[in-house]
Order: sequence, then C-alpha cells, then structure tokens
Amino acid sequence: MNFYTQYRYIIVPIIMWICIQSFKVIWDLVTLHKFNFKRILGAGGMPSSHTAVVVALSTMIAREYGLQSPIFAISFVFSCVVMYDAAGIRRAAGKQAKMLNKIAETPGLTNLQMQEKLVEVLGHTPMQVIVGAIIGIIVGLIVSVIALGIAFAAFTRQLTINGTAEIEASNWEIVFEGLTNASTLDEPTLT
Repeated sequence: MNFYTQYRYIIVPIIMWICIQSFKVIWDLVTLHKFNFKRILGAGGMPSSHTAVVVALSTMIAREYGLQSPIFAISFVFSCVVMYDAAGIRRAAGKQAKMLNKIAETPGLTNLQMQEKLVEVLGHTPMQVIVGAIIGIIVGLIVSVIALGIAFAAFTRQLTINGTAEIEASNWEIVFEGLTNASTLDEPTLT
C-alpha cells in the first residue's frame, strides 16, 4: 500500500484547503489589486473551503464504504453541521461584527475606544457554500476513481500465476477460473 492510498483522507483535504485558500489570495490580488496574506488562514469568501473539504471527505467515504455505512452517516452529519455553520451562524456573526464596527466608528454615539476592528468576513453566502459543496463532490469523485485505479493496479501486480493472491482490501471477492492442471497447483490462499 502506498503513502497516498493509506493517507488520502488526510492528504486530499489538506491539499484542497491550501488550493482553495490560495485561490482566494490570487482572486483578491487580481480583483482588488492588493496582496492579502490573511486570506490564507481567514474565513469567508468564494468558495467555502470548509464546505469543500467536508463534502469531499463525505464523497470519498461514500464511494469506498457505501451510503449505508455508519462512517458515511457520521461524515454526512458533520458536513451538514459545517455547511449550516458557514452559511448561518458564522455569517450572522460577521453581519453583527460589521454593525458593531459602524457603531464604534460613529462619532459622538459612544465613548467606546476599539483597539482594532472586528473581523467582518466570517461566514459565507449560501451560493459560496453551494459552490464549495460542488467542488467537494467533484474532487471526492475524482480522488475515489484515482484511488480505485491505484488499488486495481496494486491488485493485478500481486496476483500470481500459481493461484495465490495477496489482498489488503477486506471486501474483494476473488474467483479463480480456468486453472488447467489444478492437481499440480497449490490450493489458492488469501493472506
């Protein structure tokens, strides 16, 4: 088993998160003509990287373990909570921060002295969450197909002529057909 197949549930989300956050920095550079490194670690913006990451994980799990599996149910509920938080709670908190910043900046309204402004871009619009989910589904499906190809290639390399096979996946069924001269071959074994 290679490193990618063994750790794809960690590698894919990290790489996807880095790519989406880097896209946000580049987008700000192109559209606003300023480099804002805080976008790498900051929340909000198009698309939702949090949503893309959890939906990609759910998609990968669904492809490997099935929609009826408990691990998919856990990942699906987790994805729904993250998407609700992104488009609901964090977005509302961002709107409140924007309003509080305006109140604090209004001369004569309050004696409040703020050291720094509150962060206003915390959540996502529903469209940003939907785009993040679409990206997550696409990446999850692509990664699953690649993983299946790697697993198949590894499987075909391990299958030998003498009728033995070494399989690491627990749900593969192996059928040996067409063995001529079976009396001279060892009994097929699964290790």
